[in-house]
Amino acid sequence: MKTLCFLIALLAAAAPHGELEDQIRELDARIAAEPARLELRLRRGELLRLHGASLRALADFDAVLLRDPGHPSARFFKALAFRDMKRFAGARRELDRHLARGPREAAALRLSARLGVEMSDFHRACADWRELFDLDDAVSPDDALAWMKAARASAGDDDRLGWSRALGVLERALARLGPAIVIEIEAARCEARLGRLEDLDRRFARLTAGLKKKDWFDRARRAILAEVEEGNDR
Repeated sequence: MKTLCFLIALLAAAAPHGELEDQIRELDARIAAEPARLELRLRRGELLRLHGASLRALADFDAVLLRDPGHPSARFFKALAFRDMKRFAGARRELDRHLARGPREAAALRLSARLGVEMSDFHRACADWRELFDLDDAVSPDDALAWMKAARASAGDDDRLGWSRALGVLERALARLGPAIVIEIEAARCEARLGRLEDLDRRFARLTAGLKKKDWFDRARRAILAEVEEGNDR
């Protein structure tokens, strides 16, 4: 069984916008000749979604589910179409049904986390990001930064708790991903917001150890401290 990540990459790579209409017309003919081949409808549905025809895409995904209610990926692609239409409740319903079937793949968890943010369900988003980072699937600094923002938002009006949660996420991401400058800088920003300036200085000392040119890091440190100073003056 192909994974969702593989299917998404395959469809995206095979669907430059200038060729989408030709590919859709080709699939129209193939589906007319072989209506029982559900993978053709699934592929056409995703190409239609990428082309912006979300309602037509949903019709294809529903046709797949009508013949195979337990199809391993149709509900995931249906959730993507609902999300494109800003119908977040529909997307959540379909995605939760997909996740309940298992296995809980990275692409579905990443979409679930993003939906959580879009629906202001930040605790759900954080739980999804945490589960994603526990998987063996590839995660990225962008995933870490998205999780960090959800963690901050989950604290509501408690600004200090938000920065503390964000720092915890970033430290966990660094342990998972290894050195990543963009995450280190955001972690330093959290430390500054929390008043942990000694920790910030130790972080920059570690980042610049052995470097001959440290100008960029010096500017980054000054910018972070100036940002905190400006925030304190408001």
